[in-house]
Amino acid sequence: MIHKSEPKPLRSRRPYIIGVLSDMHFGIIHKPTLAACEEWCKDIRPDEIFLNGDSFDFSMLSAYPKSADALACAIDEVKIGVPIINRLHKYTKRIRILYGNHDKRWEKAVLGANAQALKGAKGLTLADQCFNQGLDKRVEWCKETAAAPGVWLSDSVVARHGDLQAGRFGGSPNLCVNKLNKNNGFSELVGHHHKAQLAYRTAFDRTAFVMSLPTMADYEDYAPAADWQRGWAVLSLHKSPKTEGHTIVQPSLVLVEEGLAMWGGRTYGRHCP
Repeated sequence: MIHKSEPKPLRSRRPYIIGVLSDMHFGIIHKPTLAACEEWCKDIRPDEIFLNGDSFDFSMLSAYPKSADALACAIDEVKIGVPIINRLHKYTKRIRILYGNHDKRWEKAVLGANAQALKGAKGLTLADQCFNQGLDKRVEWCKETAAAPGVWLSDSVVARHGDLQAGRFGGSPNLCVNKLNKNNGFSELVGHHHKAQLAYRTAFDRTAFVMSLPTMADYEDYAPAADWQRGWAVLSLHKSPKTEGHTIVQPSLVLVEEGLAMWGGRTYGRHCP
């Protein structure tokens, strides 16, 4: 009598998970969105968290008229942001922070500040200031430059804040489709626009995507009812069994509505009336 063997179940392998948090704007962060994101981080324990620019708001250091104590207020915002980053680091092995245009306001202001205005500051660069205010020393800081226009999150996915690329807030509503026409087959994440979008293109059996990232901030004074989305993104990475060295990447957007977010069949956050 021949007994047919039962097929072996496929082994479930956890992918390498990256949580991508963009445009947090600590000074005006949307607390329900932050709470849902922290709950997700605690539950999923992502392998990496990437802050994709404009982690700080620094509205007091903008091009608009500044008060005499603008830098002191900026230091207060650093003291808000540092504990948030440190809490997130409890749930992951690695955090990288990319400078956005709002983050760069710190160094622009410091370079032109008088000594009295710097009272309370503990570093010239924003990274120095954060570390000296207690930021976890393992946090890595990154900048976009002409030689390195973005940060590679895998062998085929680059993250950019987006302020150095054409379009900015006045660009086409189809941000991702436009960028797919220009990026020569690699995948890209971009912040700055506060818009949640995702588009794909496949050529020669290789699929590339462009994802525009939502914000984690409350509305700005200049845009009290803007068409922005709140939330974050997740990248799930697997090494391809067919193509040695190539990484398969599954992107997903996690949007927050009324304080609630959903990912992987689970709900995070709380209902906000």
